[in-house]
Amino acid sequence: MKTIFNPKSYFRFIRKRLEERKLRLQPNLRGVVCYPPGHFYSPLLDIESLGPNDSNLPFDGAEWWEHINFRSGEQRSYYEDLLDRFPLPTFPTQKTDSKRYFTENGWFPLSDAFTLSGIIQKEKPRRIVEVGEMDPKIKTSG
Repeated sequence: MKTIFNPKSYFRFIRKRLEERKLRLQPNLRGVVCYPPGHFYSPLLDIESLGPNDSNLPFDGAEWWEHINFRSGEQRSYYEDLLDRFPLPTFPTQKTDSKRYFTENGWFPLSDAFTLSGIIQKEKPRRIVEVGEMDPKIKTSG
């Protein structure tokens, strides 16, 4: 009962409903509403943060992607092939002394670990270059 009358809960509920409606009307916005423009994980620029001399930068909105073929069917079949050919890696749920990776890691979830290990097993790259690793003790380079 306490949650029903909480203004923050009501605001979150309304915001979620408006986002769902916006995504139905503009399906190109799917995938870009999780993080605000300018966020590390967002593919969009934060246009509002541009200075007066930065106005010559092109707009990087979702409507510019309308004619880009992301080949979603091919991406799905590639991932399904990984699921069929390679087992899910087994890791502890919490960090241990013997294992650096654990499944309840919010920065690198099990789905990412499976995808990375599957791609490495399938493609067998000679070298892997990792960009942006935050922990200098953990590297994925070969």
